[in-house]
Amino acid sequence: MVIDMRIYFKINFIISLFFPLLYSTTLVAQIDTVENYFPIKVGTTWVYKIYPEFSNERERITITKDSISLTDSSHYIFINNQTYPFYRVDTLGNVFRFPLGLSSNSNWLIFKQHAQKFESWLMTDTTKDTSSVRAFARIKDIGIDYILNRFIKYKVVEWGSGCPDCPPDSFNFSPRFDYFADGFGWYFAIVEPSATERLLIGFISQGDTLGDVTKVINLKDPLVLSFVLHQNFPNPFNSSTTILYELKTEQLVTIKIFDLLGREVQQLAHQIQTTGEHKINFDANGLETGMYLLQIKAGEQVQVKKLLYLK
Repeated sequence: MVIDMRIYFKINFIISLFFPLLYSTTLVAQIDTVENYFPIKVGTTWVYKIYPEFSNERERITITKDSISLTDSSHYIFINNQTYPFYRVDTLGNVFRFPLGLSSNSNWLIFKQHAQKFESWLMTDTTKDTSSVRAFARIKDIGIDYILNRFIKYKVVEWGSGCPDCPPDSFNFSPRFDYFADGFGWYFAIVEPSATERLLIGFISQGDTLGDVTKVINLKDPLVLSFVLHQNFPNPFNSSTTILYELKTEQLVTIKIFDLLGREVQQLAHQIQTTGEHKINFDANGLETGMYLLQIKAGEQVQVKKLLYLK
């Protein structure tokens, strides 16, 4: 079969533009395994920004020990030089939090590598938890996100509760979402109604560094930011959500919504606005369910936040 090389190079050029993941091997795993979503290599480090408060607060997590069980070959992962393991990864692709029973949320099955979209499972240990209402989790979504300048596959785990013998569609799933990215692990979490968030801003693995792992900026300092963008509420949202922001000075404000491929889907504002607090509504009716990016530009500064639209 003869291949037109002009078409071949055009196809590869287009792929390289929209899917740079295919052209990058550093830090990005090629085989979909549980270790991709829960890295186990000693020295792997994550740096998270804590929201909604604009402060210097960062959370730094480093794997300091990996102990392999002689009985079932599970990996017990220790972080930040703690005495007890933070989680356990077994050979079936299951991940358990606090496997030695050191808290009320101990030995919970928080991730199943082979679970399909919308598949749910019991999180608690059935030998210890005999209550009528149990904690469940499910794969809420599987998709592609733009993380630390790379397009990466992600899985979303949603938490919920229900009776052990009830059908999954009767479970009451709470507004808590944990996002796990192929090659990065846990990179985003949100808990409503307080809208507490953790967002991965820096990552170190096998000597390579991505993002911001050292710099700390006082985001409340008016000399640093000319405006403050708060997390939209509600988030996740159904149909519409409110965006709140504060301007330090009168300036031109542009607010746009993008999808994860970088395509603009709405422009919410483009005008000179006065000093003080402002809010604007984003109506997502007519859009596909999923993650969107809110970009606000005021003067020469730009901030971006993630919005999760659920129908």
